[in-house]
Amino acid sequence: MYQFNWGGGERKVSRDHYIPQFILRGFSVNPKEAKNKQEIYVYSKKTNEVKRQLIADSFMQVDYNSPETEKYLAQELETKVANIVQKIKAEVNKENKIVDLEKNKYVLLIRFLVVMWRRNLIQVDRMKEIIDASEYISSIFSAFGTEEINIGKLYEENKDIFRQTFFDLAIRRTTKDDETVQKTIKYYKPFIVHNTSNINFIMHNTYSTLNYLSNKNDEVTEQDFPIFMIYPISKTMCLCMLLNYKESDLTQNNYTIPIVTWSDEADIKQFLIDGYITPTAESFVVDETNHEYLQNLLNN
Repeated sequence: MYQFNWGGGERKVSRDHYIPQFILRGFSVNPKEAKNKQEIYVYSKKTNEVKRQLIADSFMQVDYNSPETEKYLAQELETKVANIVQKIKAEVNKENKIVDLEKNKYVLLIRFLVVMWRRNLIQVDRMKEIIDASEYISSIFSAFGTEEINIGKLYEENKDIFRQTFFDLAIRRTTKDDETVQKTIKYYKPFIVHNTSNINFIMHNTYSTLNYLSNKNDEVTEQDFPIFMIYPISKTMCLCMLLNYKESDLTQNNYTIPIVTWSDEADIKQFLIDGYITPTAESFVVDETNHEYLQNLLNN
């Protein structure tokens, strides 16, 4: 499925969202409009401005993924996970206390969360460091048909190809439910936070936030275990993963995700806004309930 095409020739330009549109629509300011007309408010840390823009034009890059990867994400992952997220939202809106998922759907959801962490822009920025791994090096060298090459120069001249190759390999690992997917299923307990406070959730351009037990100066690797992971799915709903030292039973056929309601604005701010913001986040989906709070937080 993931044979990367290094050949020449023209192909159709692809507008690839690194945050899926079905997630962004959970923050829409006009959700009753047609999907292609829905908009969000985006705050730029660099310009200190909030702009209203189409979801279709937000958090995307032209040819961000290879055609093969984009096809897999669109057809085999995001479309199916969008249905799972809709089920979660429906259970929350019915004021139920749990979401029941069959094993295959739960595994698919976890796979999506791992993919979202692996393909965000911060991983791209770290690519030159990660590229030392033999799997990536051998793939890129063989593609260029050479053994002697200046990696730094090659990277600067071919950033798009490096990025697409990186994602092809990273997502290929995820489809096989690699060690990271298995560890997440085994060691993490998910829960949904339903936010009924007066301040809504935000979302940033790297989407997920992984919080670790201690503040580290060293680079975090996949061998490190974050204690708490945050994945917003709408203005009022957030999927969280908490490190659970009691291993989950991997043989079970169904998984139950608790739904908890948080109404205290201070708790939402402390744990799921302040605790969600990362130093590398540059742009944020906001609304009238939280943009001033976020601006003050980032500028102080």
